Parts: sequence; C-alpha cells; structure tokens
Amino acid sequence: MDDIIEAIGIDSLETLTAAFGYVQMYIPKDPRAATKIITLIGPEKYHLLASVAGGCTVSLPRGQREFLKLRNKEIFSDRKSGLDMTDLSFKYRLTERQIRKILKNQTINEVFNERFNKDRAENS
Repeated sequence: MDDIIEAIGIDSLETLTAAFGYVQMYIPKDPRAATKIITLIGPEKYHLLASVAGGCTVSLPRGQREFLKLRNKEIFSDRKSGLDMTDLSFKYRLTERQIRKILKNQTINEVFNERFNKDRAENS
C-alpha cells in the first residue's frame, strides 16, 4: 500500500476507494481497460499506479479510520524528510496543533513497536 500511496498520493487513493466502494480492485496494465480509473485520478497518476500495481489486485482501505492511519504515517514520514510544521499544515489541510498531536502519537507508536520487536527478538 505504501508504494501506491507514494505513486499516486493519498487523495487519489481515497478517490478510488470512494468511487468503487469495495475493498479489492484489479489494476489493469492496459489503459484502455482502465477508463474509469483514468477518469477519476487522471492519466498521469494512472500510469504511476499501473507501474507499481499493474496486473495485480490490490486491497483498498475500507474506510475513514484506515485513511487516517495512512495519512498520519505519511505526515510522520514527511516530517522525518524535513518538511516543517507550516508546510505539513498546508499540505494536509490541518492546523499545526493537529499536526503536532499526530506526530506525538506516531512517535509513541514507533517507540512502542521498536521496544516490542526488541523484546520479542531477545525472548526468541
């Protein structure tokens, strides 16, 4: 899923999920078989999508909760890449306070996962 988000962006992924309304979707390699997808996200993003998932069936997120998780991971990644709070707020249409809260929660989750994986490795 991260490859798809990186290729077409979370907004286009959300557009596809809203339009198709189901969890799994076949991504054709041939653009002639993908007219609805192209209409929704445009030919440029379709070609990017086909380059990473063409010929495959992909599982789309089911609802808003999954999109928020994906968006929050993307915000965290963008922050680690060097985007400042103002840029993140503009890009995701959120206040700086909301961005700080998301980053705090993502940091807590990352620390927990690192410790959990370390403990599992030591106990194996």
